[in-house]
Amino acid sequence: MVGPDPVVHYAHVAVAGSSITGIATAFGTTEDTLMKLNGITDSKSLQAGQVLDVPLKACSSSISSTSLDQNLRVPNGSYVLTANNCIQCSCSSTTWQLICGPTQGISSLVCPAAKCGDMYLGNTSSNSACDGTLCSYAGYTNSTSFTILTNLTTLSVCNNVASPISQPKASSALRLRLGLSSWSNLLFLFMLAFSAFIVK
Repeated sequence: MVGPDPVVHYAHVAVAGSSITGIATAFGTTEDTLMKLNGITDSKSLQAGQVLDVPLKACSSSISSTSLDQNLRVPNGSYVLTANNCIQCSCSSTTWQLICGPTQGISSLVCPAAKCGDMYLGNTSSNSACDGTLCSYAGYTNSTSFTILTNLTTLSVCNNVASPISQPKASSALRLRLGLSSWSNLLFLFMLAFSAFIVK
């Protein structure tokens, strides 16, 4: 964590002519944060070849604190395989939420079903004009048997918040902020709903 945000630490090698300000701007952080993380007191002292710890903002998730991948962090523009390669997660640049779904034929193991009741992981359903429900990834366990955890999350477009539906084995709520004024966020919600319709 850097401040209130979860981050992934990226090792960046400074090239000749680069600056703390330029690097901070390129990676979406601040000059002050970079200097504090790297123990730099003078921004002009940056040397070519110097390795900097650059914090990349990571997506929020609903992964349980008891999950084997509880510390999973995914920055924007990347994806990871988890749960024995049965689940692929990426970071949404519009909502900064972890978006996960089952992989196809990647794992050498038999992957357990990832469902929230009758709804598959990553799918959504509409409850009303304002509300929808998302089946989100909440981690996996392997104590007695390999199990993929899921969490039902209510998406409230009209109230601009997302609240969790109480369900066992799920820890924190996925908070998907969708504003009516943000067309990109609305488009994302409709794409999720459309993909759920196709899968069904």
